[in-house]
Amino acid sequence: KRIIKESENLFIKFGIKCISMDDICQKIGISKKTLYQVVSDKEELVREVMVHHLEEEKSVFNSITHDSENAIDEMLKITQHVLTLLKRMNPATSLDLEKHYRELFINMKAAQFDFIYNTMKKNLEKGIKDGIYRDDLNTDIIAKLYMTKAMSMINEELFPDDQYDKTTVFVEHMIYHLRGIISEKGNEFFNKYIQTIQ
Repeated sequence: KRIIKESENLFIKFGIKCISMDDICQKIGISKKTLYQVVSDKEELVREVMVHHLEEEKSVFNSITHDSENAIDEMLKITQHVLTLLKRMNPATSLDLEKHYRELFINMKAAQFDFIYNTMKKNLEKGIKDGIYRDDLNTDIIAKLYMTKAMSMINEELFPDDQYDKTTVFVEHMIYHLRGIISEKGNEFFNKYIQTIQ
């Protein structure tokens, strides 16, 4: 667990390619022999880190859902969590994963998409049930539209780091999303939270 966690921290901060197995051993204070008793190679280590990261994210999202006042509050807390993660993450991490571990990247992206899609769909259903989202929403389509927009926000070609602040992009996305789905009752909650969002 310690090897996976420390490796994850290094990959998030510096990217995957530039971190060697020697770097990981030095950071943790173990020998390469010990490291290779846990994983057979770097690819296996990257896979273990990605699986662990996704499971951690699921746990955080479940806690957010449990602790939220309503569906709008849940969306705001999810956004805050994602922003915190993005501020920690080196853009090279995702690029390295896509370029050097293509199959793993595709599989993890699909798993992440399914997880976030299901989270969004449940959020929409919860908001409709509580009367704070419009009752005429097609939850399947809206959840997929949300995912498509969310993926575009981390696209370096559309939103280069040197031209766009990630926080601003995510906040604008969240306001845009909520404005399109809230009901009149939901608008009261939204106005209550708008200052927090901004």
